[in-house]
Amino acid sequence: MKKITFKLLLLLFGITAHSQTTLWSTDCEDYGTADYSVVDLDGDGNGFSPIDYGPVGGPTDFKFFSESWSTTTFLALTPDNWLFSPEVTFANDTESVTISADVFAQDTSWPAEKFSIGLYDFVSDTQYDFHTEVLTSADNQESPKTVSITIGSSVTDFSGLTLRMFVRHFDCSDNFRFIVDNMSVSTSSSAGIEDYEAKAFKAFPNPVADMLTIQGNLPIDQVEVFNQLGQRVLTVRENALQNNQIDLSRLNAGIYFVEITSETKTETLRVVKK
Repeated sequence: MKKITFKLLLLLFGITAHSQTTLWSTDCEDYGTADYSVVDLDGDGNGFSPIDYGPVGGPTDFKFFSESWSTTTFLALTPDNWLFSPEVTFANDTESVTISADVFAQDTSWPAEKFSIGLYDFVSDTQYDFHTEVLTSADNQESPKTVSITIGSSVTDFSGLTLRMFVRHFDCSDNFRFIVDNMSVSTSSSAGIEDYEAKAFKAFPNPVADMLTIQGNLPIDQVEVFNQLGQRVLTVRENALQNNQIDLSRLNAGIYFVEITSETKTETLRVVKK
């Protein structure tokens, strides 16, 4: 087997620097300007809406609410309401994703509002549930519940995806209002040796389903692809490289390391195969 390069060993065994990045956060004061999406899936005309909890004549304190009991008809509702954040794009070296929100029931005598939080991919129509819970009387306006959930890449790899955080209010009835505030999406990523060097090449799309394009300012002599065990699974030499593309369609889904060799430089890129 080909000797594994020092750079690839760094990528495989995690000799990296770690960074925490907040991709998106809100105190809901941006309800009128940010690209939120609201879906009233049960179709009763009562979806998530902003509400001002600030004092009369004082500073505003907007939050989002969804009802399981109507203040208009005074009847019980059976909500399936979704609130989606603006889009967030995750870097290719994302190791974990943390989403958080403050939630509470407006009426502590009727607190059993059920909710879930997670991420949603509008392109593939894929829902990633992080957490589901039913509120109690302890989760009130004076003491909201802070829900903060982290999912690592070993469970679900979000690298390279563009998603929206969601809050869902559902599977409950005849309480009052579910309130959500202070939402955020953050990531932890690894900055390996390749991140500290000026990159000569980049690969796209990433994640990739079949054809991976390699773009750079140097001629490519050879491309080799390694799995996470360090095993070489594909070699493409210069004469077989058409339009600087390699076909990964036969590889299983997972993380791979693409080693690109030119006359003066060897560079390794991390690629996610869908």
